[in-house]
Amino acid sequence: MPNVPMAYAEFPERRTIEITVRGALCREDYASIMMPMAGFIEAQGSIQVIEIIDSFAGFDEQIATEPGPADGGLLAHIDRVAIVSDIGWYCPIISAAPSTLGIRMKSFKRAELEEARRWVLDR
Repeated sequence: MPNVPMAYAEFPERRTIEITVRGALCREDYASIMMPMAGFIEAQGSIQVIEIIDSFAGFDEQIATEPGPADGGLLAHIDRVAIVSDIGWYCPIISAAPSTLGIRMKSFKRAELEEARRWVLDR
């Protein structure tokens, strides 16, 4: 996989998307996956997300301070999110997200990617 900040892949047969993060993210990186994700949700209904964090070097402040496409209701169509990373501080923070989102989240080590893929499908 090329060394891009965010890579996006769809798996329609599993109603799952995988997002891989490497390095620093800017608003354009984030926005680049929102349109395909919205189309995937429209075609699939509810989906599962596997977020693989290989490295993380921060993000553009605009991501956190300006409303983005995800604010349009995409999160309501996500059933499960598996966070896959060996970055110790990253996974527990994401997995401690408020349960009011209605999204089940679970953290996995990078070596447990296949286990994460099985978990998101265990409905």
